[in-house]
Order: sequence, then structure tokens, then C-alpha cells
Amino acid sequence: MDDSTFNRINEGLDSFSPLIPEVVLDFCFTKAGLSSDDPKLKKLVSLVAQKLITDVATSAYQYHKIAQRASLKEKKAPKEKKLTLTLTDVENALKEAGVSIARPAYFL
Repeated sequence: MDDSTFNRINEGLDSFSPLIPEVVLDFCFTKAGLSSDDPKLKKLVSLVAQKLITDVATSAYQYHKIAQRASLKEKKAPKEKKLTLTLTDVENALKEAGVSIARPAYFL
């Protein structure tokens, strides 16, 4: 990243209002063993987390649409258009983002 890009991001952080509350960031920082009172660092971490959440949600939605299209081929007329994301959709989206979650093959 060159200096001009860094400066634009740095200036943009002043006007950015994060969606993730600062209390949540402080909790995550504490769990990770970090401590910082720098508001720009907190805003930057919040921005990155917000981007990750958005990307995962968008990918999970796309996986759901693909699965829904496959199931619609079997049925002629869908009754509901209600969206229900499954854990499999989110799992695939997280895997695409490089996050691996492990769950048991069966539940008791």
C-alpha cells in the first residue's frame, strides 16, 4: 500500500462511524490480549470486521440461492419465498473466506 492510499484511509476514518459498538471491540481486544485507546485503530478494526461480516453474509446468501435453484428444479411451484439461511450456507461462505469451523457430523 502506498502512502497516498494510506492517507486517504486514515482521513476517511475520521468521518467513519462503525456499526460494531466500541464495547464489543473492547471485549474482543481484551480476549485477544490487546489494549489500545487509539480510536483510529478501533475504527479500522471495526471496518475490517464489518467488511468480513458483509462478505460472509453475501456469500452465504449466494450459496443459499444456488441451493434454492437446485431444489426448485425438482418442484414446480414454490409456495414460499421466505429466506432461511442454513448453517451449511454460512459454513461454505466462511470456508471461502478462510475461516474453518468444525462441527460434529451428528448431534445427540
